[in-house]
Amino acid sequence: MSDSHKEFWQLKKLLMGSLSVFVLYVLHSSSCLDRIITFKEPIPERAMEDHVISSSRVQTEGSCRVNCYMEPNCVSINMRRLAGGALICELNYVTTSEGFNLTKKSNHSYMEIEDPCRSNPCKEDMICQAGFTSKGFRCQSIYTGQ
Repeated sequence: MSDSHKEFWQLKKLLMGSLSVFVLYVLHSSSCLDRIITFKEPIPERAMEDHVISSSRVQTEGSCRVNCYMEPNCVSINMRRLAGGALICELNYVTTSEGFNLTKKSNHSYMEIEDPCRSNPCKEDMICQAGFTSKGFRCQSIYTGQ
């Protein structure tokens, strides 16, 4: 392969990588998810059951945390290690601070966020979403999402 072809492919690779970062930035900016959440230490061999919002296969714990960040109602995660090293990531809408108990499960790990919603700061017919606004939460209508 000639030097000009190598340079072309290197430039193309660089531009595609930059474009991917730009697209992710635009997607994040347009989602209006100015959310700040802090995860507590993982609890090994435990999982929250019956409160799962969604489940997906991810490669890293960090990817599972990002999935939680992107889901406004996520306040905790279950992770199950698979044979190949990947994880099943489950996003939950409750934490142990709300009185829910964890179940002992091998190959699992549970993590929850620091949750300012545990004190129920929102009015009736409103759902508290952690990590938003300077207060650390926002109240959304259960009917319209507003």
